[in-house]
Parts: sequence; structure tokens; C-alpha cells
Amino acid sequence: LREGTATIRRRRITWDGDDRIESSTSWFSAELAAQAPRLLSTERIRTGTVGYVEEQTGRIARYARDRMTARAAGEEDCAALGLAHVNAPVLLVEHIVYDGADSPIEFAEAIYPPGRFTAEQRYEPYVGIMPAALRLRWWKNCGEKGRVSMMRRRRDVGFCMACFPRSMQVS
Repeated sequence: LREGTATIRRRRITWDGDDRIESSTSWFSAELAAQAPRLLSTERIRTGTVGYVEEQTGRIARYARDRMTARAAGEEDCAALGLAHVNAPVLLVEHIVYDGADSPIEFAEAIYPPGRFTAEQRYEPYVGIMPAALRLRWWKNCGEKGRVSMMRRRRDVGFCMACFPRSMQVS
């Protein structure tokens, strides 16, 4: 969606018992309001918002792109997630769903508190040159200056949430 475009915004807090484990916001083009009016409601859409848009408009989701980054929580994040300290590390996941014409259907942001999200990948070793889109590197930021390539062989790597916002880069 272009800056200044009218949008529909849906916000959710996900709970696990008494704990808030996710704060998420989705944006849709305001043009969908006539065809998919339930997007304007605060009620849960059981089929999911993208499935609902598909049913109502005939637009089919073809692929999605996710981007993850860690950052310091702001006041709004703290209020939404029940965090005691501004600047606590949180994980931000941006998720964009595209249709067959490469037009975005949904742009979503999900924010997770420390200790509530784990990313895991499974991959096979590559022979020869690996495509650039699959290279993942981790710059250690705990007093070490070396770089470790994660895709040369399977490795399980841990990190502390205190330094994670500065330590993970994707190239």
C-alpha cells in the first residue's frame, strides 16, 4: 500500500491464559470495504482475513513475504503486551500476502514479547554456489567480531535476547 492510501486496520491481542503473547495489526486497502465488509468489524473472522478476502473478491493469495527483526519495545508495545519496561527486546514480524498480479492483499505486523517466539528452519546443504536469497549470516555482537555463515552446514545457534536486536542480519 502506498503512503497516504486509505486503509482498513484490524488489531488483535493473542492470549495464552493470562499472558499476552502477540500484538498484531493488519492493514487492507480501503477499497475492500464494499466487497468484504466484515473487515470493518472487530469480530473474529474464522476463515482468517485473507481467506475471507479471497471468498469475497475472487483474489487468490499466491505467495507471502515475511521479514523478522528484533527491536526495543515502545510504550504502545508495552501497553499491548503487558511489558514492564520500555526498551525491552521484542520481535517484529512483517507479513505481506500477494495475489497473482503481485498486488498486496494484506500487510500485517506481529510483535512478540521476549521468550515467546522461536524461528526454526530446515534446509539441505547446497553444493556449489548458493542462491543469494538463501544466504543467512549472523554477526555476533557479544564482544566477538567474527561472522558465522549459517547455511554452509546445519547448525543450531542460540542467542541472548539482550543482544539479538543488534546481532541478526539477513543478506
